[in-house]
Amino acid sequence: MPAIILPIAFALACLYARTVFADWRTAFLAGATVWGVWLAWLTELLSAFQRIAPVWLVGGWVCFSATFLALLWRAGSKTGKTLTAKLAAPDERLGKLDGAVIGGIAFILLVTGALALLSPPNTDDVMEYHLPRVVLWASNHSVQFFPTFDFGQLIHTPWAEYAALHLYVLSGSDRWVNLIEWASFLGLIVGCSLVAKHLGAGVKGQLLAAAFCASLPELILESSGSNNTAVGAFWIATGAAFLLDPGRENRAVLAGAAMGLALLTKGTALIFLPAVLIAIWAIRRPRFSRHFVVSCAAGLMLALLINLPQFVRNQRLTGSPVGLPFPEAGNRLRFRNEVISPSVAVSGVIRNAALHLGTPSRKFNRKVQQGLRWLIKVSGADPDDPRTTWRDPFQVSTMTGREYFQGNPMQFALLCAVSVWGLWRWRSVPRSALLLLGGCAAGFVMFSTAMKWNLSGARYHLPLFVLGSSALGIAIPLMARRAVATSLALMSLLTSVPFLFGNSLRSFLPSNRNFVLQSPKDALYFADDFQGWQQPAHLSAAEEIARSGCGEIGIDSMLQTWVYPMMALIRERLPNARFQYTGVHNPSTYYATALQRAKPCAIVCLGCMKVPEKRMEYEWLGTVSQHGDITVFTRGEGHVPKADHVANGAPDMPATDLLRQVQERYDAVQRVPVNAIIANAQGNWSARPPREWQIQSDSLKEIQLRSVAIWEWTEPLRRRAAEGSATSDDHYVLQIVSEAYFELSDLLEQRTIALEKADP
Repeated sequence: MPAIILPIAFALACLYARTVFADWRTAFLAGATVWGVWLAWLTELLSAFQRIAPVWLVGGWVCFSATFLALLWRAGSKTGKTLTAKLAAPDERLGKLDGAVIGGIAFILLVTGALALLSPPNTDDVMEYHLPRVVLWASNHSVQFFPTFDFGQLIHTPWAEYAALHLYVLSGSDRWVNLIEWASFLGLIVGCSLVAKHLGAGVKGQLLAAAFCASLPELILESSGSNNTAVGAFWIATGAAFLLDPGRENRAVLAGAAMGLALLTKGTALIFLPAVLIAIWAIRRPRFSRHFVVSCAAGLMLALLINLPQFVRNQRLTGSPVGLPFPEAGNRLRFRNEVISPSVAVSGVIRNAALHLGTPSRKFNRKVQQGLRWLIKVSGADPDDPRTTWRDPFQVSTMTGREYFQGNPMQFALLCAVSVWGLWRWRSVPRSALLLLGGCAAGFVMFSTAMKWNLSGARYHLPLFVLGSSALGIAIPLMARRAVATSLALMSLLTSVPFLFGNSLRSFLPSNRNFVLQSPKDALYFADDFQGWQQPAHLSAAEEIARSGCGEIGIDSMLQTWVYPMMALIRERLPNARFQYTGVHNPSTYYATALQRAKPCAIVCLGCMKVPEKRMEYEWLGTVSQHGDITVFTRGEGHVPKADHVANGAPDMPATDLLRQVQERYDAVQRVPVNAIIANAQGNWSARPPREWQIQSDSLKEIQLRSVAIWEWTEPLRRRAAEGSATSDDHYVLQIVSEAYFELSDLLEQRTIALEKADP
């Protein structure tokens, strides 16, 4: 399998780095950084010529591997002459309890790795934009921007998806893409322990740091999936490890590369890095010299070069190198606070801290929530202010197996306790630990002040918890006896077991409906966001496309953003299928000309139901079939395609009337008391399998969530219509949306009746 070249190339880079660096962990991080930079540059180079294909990717990685083979041959039997400072006592030995800690870390890695291999990608963001962009890049043989309904597929930082692209193209499937997050999990444990060493921790302190990092619940839940949070945190931790290394000043070049990869992976790195870099500067207190200035300049230049292609693409589309804010994207990508003030900062800190305070007790969580709401109001802020809140009102969540909604309560409590103790006993606490904790706290405040509070926001704090775990490895042994400190590490590992086996989307528990040893792969694609009821329609639509034999597939996702499962199901049946988005009516249509894609011979219209405008738009294909709320358009045998439908520039009704209709129909969907309907109907399903009940009841929630997503991305169109500046495309899309809301209301009524009339 061609994809095997990727781990081989990584191993060769690490082996050569081992001849340069005495510490194997430094060599591991250096090899990963060089490998990551090459992956980014190779992707951009091949993309410029639309040559992202197996033969070209293999050729690029063969060149990389051959280079490091030659360097290894030249290095001969050298084992590393560069010495790093020995911060750990040479005679420090590990006891039996320490062995148990090592075993616990290894067990967590083993279980999460198995889950990553046994489950397909299935987290909602991955289904909506992470992997769809990978499929479009593979179809276009380029990472250049393309026409799409979801601007997140264009402007979000892409390095993790670049790595997924290489695996996807070289293996021909998504089977291995979960390993990117898992490998980052492993790298975080390594990097966290190395940072602890550079801060002054002994062997046991480094082990404690690794244990606290490995047992972070949010990290455990995410590490078996295909998101990018762990990847971004890994590059930040790697950069910190290089900068804190007292061995050589020229580590600034490697640190710059790692920080550049962090920026190319997760946009929140732009907020965290300044605080972290200032803390590291205060810890190391580097002396100014010509060599130091040159190394820092080289590192900064390297970080810029890594990000430059994406910066240029974003600048051209949005007017900003980072892509946001971008009004055309609507509220869905409006993450920044719309107002900044001291009360907003206090409110943000309290609400973000609350993401890590959830317990299994709903009653206790409600009391905590009430107290925090009172505290926020006393500070002069509104806990549910829409200018500082994204979607959901403020609440304290119950512990969960969902990676997006689970915080890190034990580590948060330990970090708070250590911070208070450090301020009280600041003379006896290592200065490096206090400064790093201060940097993490500053990053947390900056994030809370700049970004809207989000119920799923705990994952964004992951880099701070990883670096905080390094500080815990220094401070806790000073606060308590060694046996107590080791017991705390064991306790943190034990408390992670429910998250290790109780992942809501990928589980080893037979009682979980997403039990990976029993659930079919196709079903696991629909595990998140109440999508289970959509599986039959997707399967039948994919079969319809397969029967058509069409290799150039159009996807219309204007009304349903859950895109990737359809792509995956079609590729299982047509391995050579290529995809493109159709029916796009926004500024991204500009990129269609440069890509020069062939006209699709079949189109899958997701969530189109019986919207008349969509049927008219694709009637040129000839054959129409309905699969649940999915409409498939194919060419009938002997059919001669008609001319493409052109949106009618003459609106059917005035903009004000259309806006009123859209608002009324949206409200009609939202007013349905879904939770009450489900609670009342549950008794009728007492004799039914729990999985069937869950899937049927989830359908009501999914329909309402879908209507919210449509409402959010149409916000710019509705604003222009209200101002009298709407284009003909705006009016046409709003007509489609109005009809879609009417269809969703009808679909919601049908699903409600089916749920309520279930046989006991």
